[in-house]
Amino acid sequence: INEKYQETLFLITELTNRLNANKRSEVVMGAIIKGIVLGVEEHIRDWLKSENIEKKDFFKCIKRFKVSSHQFEPYYKMIQPNISNNDFFVQMKKLCEENDSLEKYLMIYYHSRNYLAHNNINMFEFFVIENDTRLIAILLDAITIIIYLLGEKYLNMTKEDN
Repeated sequence: INEKYQETLFLITELTNRLNANKRSEVVMGAIIKGIVLGVEEHIRDWLKSENIEKKDFFKCIKRFKVSSHQFEPYYKMIQPNISNNDFFVQMKKLCEENDSLEKYLMIYYHSRNYLAHNNINMFEFFVIENDTRLIAILLDAITIIIYLLGEKYLNMTKEDN
């Protein structure tokens, strides 16, 4: 529906193909996931330009998807900004095990975005399979949900304009 999300969706497809390949390069896959995550952040900020919202605190940006929800706080507090790499992955795995909810997936994206943007990254942990689950797969689910929500917001805005 909105062509600006096509690049992100094609990058998700490319990353999925690389995840399923026999030979993988963590460096290349790491660059792709960083590009996807930071690109989605730009899509969120672009959407918020029309909302007249303070965009300095990215947590407030994420909360705009479901403003009245009180369920963000426990997920937000699970992972502190200066957490070590090992503790980040322990806490992220706990977050991934929570019951499915919009808040859970938005916070998986939020915490992954902060980790990828500000830390020394352990890409192996992002791509490792544990209990038939990869953090990267859950993160891609979260990004797909965000793209869907942004598409819905875009659709609603264009309907209101007509």
